[in-house]
Amino acid sequence: MRHKLLLLAIAAMMLALLLAGCGKDPTDDPNSQSVYDNSLIGELYSEEGSSTDTYGNTWNYSYHIPQILAETPGAQSVNQQIAAVFDPIIEEAHYSMDQGWFYTPSNINWQSHWNGSLLSLVITIYMDNDYTEYCIFNYDFEADEQLDNEQLLAIAGLSREEFLTQLRAATINTFDDMYGDIDGSELIYDNYIQRSWTIGNDNISMDGLLYLNDNGQLEVAQPIGSIAGASWYYQLITVNAAPSQPEKASQWGPVRATLEGGEITIDIEDTQQGADFLASLGAESGTYLLQGAYNNYSDIFVGPIVNDNLVYLFLLTEDGHVEYADISMGLQAGYLVCGGRLAGIRDIVSFEARPNSDNSYAAVFAVDSQGQSHELTDPALAAGSVLPYNICDSWAYSTANAIYSVDIYPGEASLTIYSDQAGYDSPILVGNIAYLGMTQEGMVYYYSSYYEDGYSGALLLNVNNDDYMKLDMRCLTGRPLLDSELGKTIQLIRSVG
Repeated sequence: MRHKLLLLAIAAMMLALLLAGCGKDPTDDPNSQSVYDNSLIGELYSEEGSSTDTYGNTWNYSYHIPQILAETPGAQSVNQQIAAVFDPIIEEAHYSMDQGWFYTPSNINWQSHWNGSLLSLVITIYMDNDYTEYCIFNYDFEADEQLDNEQLLAIAGLSREEFLTQLRAATINTFDDMYGDIDGSELIYDNYIQRSWTIGNDNISMDGLLYLNDNGQLEVAQPIGSIAGASWYYQLITVNAAPSQPEKASQWGPVRATLEGGEITIDIEDTQQGADFLASLGAESGTYLLQGAYNNYSDIFVGPIVNDNLVYLFLLTEDGHVEYADISMGLQAGYLVCGGRLAGIRDIVSFEARPNSDNSYAAVFAVDSQGQSHELTDPALAAGSVLPYNICDSWAYSTANAIYSVDIYPGEASLTIYSDQAGYDSPILVGNIAYLGMTQEGMVYYYSSYYEDGYSGALLLNVNNDDYMKLDMRCLTGRPLLDSELGKTIQLIRSVG
């Protein structure tokens, strides 16, 4: 908690000081400097040593905090911001050590990145338990101006939309590289919850800590959700312009997927075979845009697993990983969404469809760079069987006309809805619920009713980030539940007792 309070204090102080300097014109007498290097940087604090607390524990500390060696208004503004952030930290460190108390952070240092006259100062604050915070300042000596994120994007040649798209892709890959191979354990539930937050709109924004590295590339100190320790940790992520994605198409039976212009669409052929396939699922024809496919893809592949009515789309990322989408369930829900990376599948170069090893069912295989085949049936089915624990509970929702109770249980992946009007002995919906995938707005679930009408649809469900007792629900497709409207978010309350 103390680390988070320190982070919030630093962020608030930097924002206030940066806003205070906004609107100033660059100096009319910019620094007349022909060479820009670290000779223009000094240190506000340069302290190293050791300290011993009252229990006899000794630790080393190192505080190196930079300042710009220039007297221009812009440089002095940056120096004032640095001092406003770090003076209180160093003062508290001195006081704590004088009292014989352990103090964190015990290590603060800095690194410079130069792009012509543009200096990016990255100050790293090392807390205990491997927690790291950053303060970043981008200052142009020639213009005597502190640059904001929009200006950095312009230098890097990226639009706001391009930047956010590529930041999300890089953030997903960073998270998946850390936790994407977790399966078959309770931690997989935390994995999905934290992944959803990591790629969400609350985390991917223009308000991040950006700078240009020595190669002129944008780097971001980006929060990445964690399944252990703190709820998230910073990771330094490089954001490049989007690569040129190939145009690809794949078809199995009447199901056709197309990758074009960075978007993936799924169509069902207007044939008798296509009509029969849709009828078997109770689905409607049309062109479906695959949601939540944020990566850069080199290939796509459509094929059945287990039987001809269970059709999946597999996506090959440019770094050799495999993501998936359950086409059959998505068509039933009326909403197709990427489920994320398949655990344990890497270094893949191609796909192929053929019977499994004992010829008992149809399967899709991923072929790696060594020519080894990996059947995707079990990884795909396991990925879709997850029902995160934080939504599994009894929830209440009230309208002017009714009081509803919603029960979500993981054992049978069941969804049951009661209302006070119908009575709690006669549920108005008994059905199942299953994970479909996730978008930047949260996790998407398929639901269906066991009753005669057998209606189904897609739900967006997210435990509220600010209050664990609240569940945000949005009906995306199908019949709106709980007297809500399609596309409207309502809030359920966790039942107690």
